[in-house]
Amino acid sequence: MLCTLMNIRSPSYYEFLRKNEILPLPCPKTVRDYFSLMASGCGFDENFFEILGKNFKNKDLFKRHGIICADEINLRRAIAVSSQNLTYQGITDYGDSRKETDISADNLATHGLVIMYQSLTENYSQPIATFALKNPVAGEELAKIMLKAICLLQKVGALIHGIIGDGASTNRKMQKTLGVQAKLEFTKSWFTHPLDNERQVFFFSDTPHLIKNVRNTLYNKGKLRIHPEKDCIQWNYFEELYNVDSQRIENSRVYPKLTKRHVQLDNTAKMRVRLSTQIIKESLEWLSEWENNQLKGLIHADEFLTKETAHGLRLTLTSTMDLCHYLIDKYDFKYLLTGKVNQDNLEKFFGTVRQAAGSNEHPTCPTFLQLYRLLSVYSALKPPAHENCTVTEEKFEFVITVADIKNIYKKTESKSTKTLRVLKSRLDKIMLEKDWKVEKVIEHDASLSPVLDCIIYFILGFFFLI
Repeated sequence: MLCTLMNIRSPSYYEFLRKNEILPLPCPKTVRDYFSLMASGCGFDENFFEILGKNFKNKDLFKRHGIICADEINLRRAIAVSSQNLTYQGITDYGDSRKETDISADNLATHGLVIMYQSLTENYSQPIATFALKNPVAGEELAKIMLKAICLLQKVGALIHGIIGDGASTNRKMQKTLGVQAKLEFTKSWFTHPLDNERQVFFFSDTPHLIKNVRNTLYNKGKLRIHPEKDCIQWNYFEELYNVDSQRIENSRVYPKLTKRHVQLDNTAKMRVRLSTQIIKESLEWLSEWENNQLKGLIHADEFLTKETAHGLRLTLTSTMDLCHYLIDKYDFKYLLTGKVNQDNLEKFFGTVRQAAGSNEHPTCPTFLQLYRLLSVYSALKPPAHENCTVTEEKFEFVITVADIKNIYKKTESKSTKTLRVLKSRLDKIMLEKDWKVEKVIEHDASLSPVLDCIIYFILGFFFLI
């Protein structure tokens, strides 16, 4: 297992140790063979959840509390053929019977949806599913996906208390589908757990995205007004502060962290949340009063936030307070680390994918699926980095072993094994018959159009190499 993790982390380092005989390591092909046992594709893999169950089984109840994050990454259109099962990669794939077979440009995936579990009590996150989509997922479909994720995680021992998403229209549609709303006159930030009527699941908009949206609104509009009798909050205040403060020597600056990039935003700076938190320090406790003033006509609509940002702020503030009381009253929490209620780990995951794809902002779909598989398997198999104890045993034991992977993934009969079993059964039957035909033994599945297309596509690749 350690060799598998080392090979995933750095194949070149693994090969260096093996070739120079620094460590007696197995051949990379042997490692790849073990890794190929965990053949996780798009959709929810129940075998992969069984492996996660072994992880949760070794955690106490307090460490099983968590939330779910969902977000999409933009992908470039591309298609590839898997040599193992002769299926296309790069087309729309929900992991079930709805997988497309048409390889026209209209059916190629342009978005990758990733669902991630994130612990509320420890530094642990785990991607649990991905989906290849040709458009952003519909709100109703996303609601079904999240409910299934909650049920599967509950089955393996995790306790899910929340869902985090950005301010996209699909997330707001999902919230509406599940009965969640955040209006000025009425706010409901939760829905009933699908497997337990006594539990609640809360919705959150990603807080860093909200802070960034508030900053960008102030930058684009130039000013915001909270109360008609008070002065506006203007962006040029920050510009003047920088101009005056930057003239001072470094040690005497009032605001040394304020830089030119904070006040003169380009497209990259607008996406950086760290620059936002250093500017926006106003409390959001006046949000309802602020919106009331805008609805009554006391302030202009351009002096208020966008409707989407106001919705996300109200929902997140309400859910944060409700979740704190819920966890303290029902599960004896002493406090809630609100810094864990965001999508930072999912954004880091996307950053790793982009970096591994060659600093590519938009990797191709086949590349993304391969990288997702590597990162999700590595995260599931690696042992914890830090614990509040010291290992005194001479031999360290992994929570998940190679034998566990074999037992989990080999308990279901593979397609090749099933074909051999059926073929043997037919041969046994025809030995008792005098007259028989080849069609009774072998079905001509290769004549089917999708299979034939994959075979032609795969074979032609060798001619291009020659």
